[in-house]
Amino acid sequence: MGADGGTINKSDVLKLHVESASNEYKAKDDNLDDFQLASRWKFCKISNLPLRLPIVSDYMGNLYNKESILEWILCKDKEDQYETHLREQIDHIKKIHDVVELNNLCEVTDKNDPKIIKIKCKFGDDIFGDKMKVPLVYSVECGDVFPEKTINMNIIKKKDLSCPVCIKRLSSVDDIIPINPLSQTDIARLEKRYKALCNDNLYHDRTRKKSKKRVQKTTISDNSSKPQKKIKI
Repeated sequence: MGADGGTINKSDVLKLHVESASNEYKAKDDNLDDFQLASRWKFCKISNLPLRLPIVSDYMGNLYNKESILEWILCKDKEDQYETHLREQIDHIKKIHDVVELNNLCEVTDKNDPKIIKIKCKFGDDIFGDKMKVPLVYSVECGDVFPEKTINMNIIKKKDLSCPVCIKRLSSVDDIIPINPLSQTDIARLEKRYKALCNDNLYHDRTRKKSKKRVQKTTISDNSSKPQKKIKI
């Protein structure tokens, strides 16, 4: 039985199978990032449902169905309706002014399956999530979506900063928001912009927040023992 020449050493065969399986899983891991990135362009971050017009975006360029955002804002029992990790991700959205509704978009049907609806920017041929050729951005002031390169050309040529879609004059390049940004430089800029807005008591869409009423205590000086009154200012 043993060592009689009737057995075959299968260690090399086993090694081959292990390496093959390892390479297969590595390829799947490489594809996972691409899948997750494409999902950010195709699905609402709150509901995980396919993106459908109207679509809104927060200060970080994340995409949501407007209906999902309204449900989130109006929900009184968030702890029961939304998971903890999701609440932490979208806790910055408290008012509709914390998002901007995106324009210059349209819905198109998939060529292979008419039941599948995709989102497309009217400025160019790129469909959200399908091997996009150029980064897309939007203007906070008008909500129009357009390729990033169109605004960069104006900056390089030192032209007046304006929306390439509606030609509206834009007040600041800081209000050009990259959609689903990957660059750490872009992410850091958006975080810095958000902190500045908070310090200036502004929402993402630059609407000014209503200041809370302050309550000031005053003493009634009539030599009586009446309690202090609170006067709203």
